[in-house]
Amino acid sequence: MAKFWLKATVALLAVLVFPLATLDAQMGYTVQPGDSLSRIAYRNGVTVSEIMEANSLANPNVIFVGQVLLIPEATVTPVDTGVIEPVPVLPDPVPVVVPAADPIVIPSVAPTAPPPLLPASAPIYSSISGTADFVAQMTRVIQWIERNDPGAFALLIAYTDGIIASNQPSQAFASYTLSGDDESCIIEMFYIVDDVLTASVLHHEVIHCMRGYQRSWGTAAEEEVIAYTEQKFFLQRHGVDPAYVDQIEQSIGRHAELAAHGG
Repeated sequence: MAKFWLKATVALLAVLVFPLATLDAQMGYTVQPGDSLSRIAYRNGVTVSEIMEANSLANPNVIFVGQVLLIPEATVTPVDTGVIEPVPVLPDPVPVVVPAADPIVIPSVAPTAPPPLLPASAPIYSSISGTADFVAQMTRVIQWIERNDPGAFALLIAYTDGIIASNQPSQAFASYTLSGDDESCIIEMFYIVDDVLTASVLHHEVIHCMRGYQRSWGTAAEEEVIAYTEQKFFLQRHGVDPAYVDQIEQSIGRHAELAAHGG
């Protein structure tokens, strides 16, 4: 069957006009390139069903070039065009263009900006005195507290009147004084290891100052238990190495024992 289609194709390219094949009562009609059953029926004045019945065709769409079809007696005058109409060329299907959906844009979450820092002229910063290195260290430590622990920072600026360098390289002190209606608390500080640990020591001393302003002093041991406990909480909420927390726990235990004996 492929050979018939190939010959039909060559013939169609070489000659565009073919003489209409004549009907022969004995031989029938020979299918030409470009023929369809409906076209043959129309030209010969018969119906497709009549041709199918006369030739025992099961499918009206299955005929091939060179096939001989018996044409029954015409019921209408055949149409002779003199030429075989070319096979209609269907246009290529127009592709359906589905517009792309707009991409889903997930808005990026802007990082939370740190709270604004107090100006260098703020009392808490201008109250720092000592060497340039000490002032820079304490300024940096206080700024860290301002950014990371608003509660501790609020206590710091409420109950601290000055920060000076400690005469002891590894000891800090809080000196609360009351003279008439005037009161103040000066903290003697030192720098230890890093800003966070130093901030915890400063917070410890601020608790002493707060207790002085509140005029609720207990014994020295009792006050240390309170200050060390607040320092422990400070370290825990900022994720400091548990080893440092353990040291504070030990200090709490020692001072609690002293307090139990009236120390």
